[in-house]
Amino acid sequence: MSHTASISGKICPGIGNILYDNERKVLLRWMEDMSPGMHGCFAAACDKARHENLGVKGHKNCAENLVESTPQLLTLFMDVPINEDRQSFRFGKCTTQKGAYIYSKAEVELMVVMSA
Repeated sequence: MSHTASISGKICPGIGNILYDNERKVLLRWMEDMSPGMHGCFAAACDKARHENLGVKGHKNCAENLVESTPQLLTLFMDVPINEDRQSFRFGKCTTQKGAYIYSKAEVELMVVMSA
């Protein structure tokens, strides 16, 4: 996702935006987003250490689920706002409701793996 941010100049894609791979090839076109539109596109996916820091042990996590499947993660439905100093970010409360979805269109032959 870092290449998408570099090309688009946006923290997180929205409707009509394009997602790129590390060779700057077009992968997906963001067609519809029925969530509040907050996605942690530049923060690391949840992992074992984060869950343990929150007091949860043995919880499945996106990093372990996807590390071998994808070269870089796109963390959907996660609010990761940039702080006023524009140098740091924080993890906000998830506002996505059950049933929310994102509709995107593959622009190349592509395999997408999702984990929650």
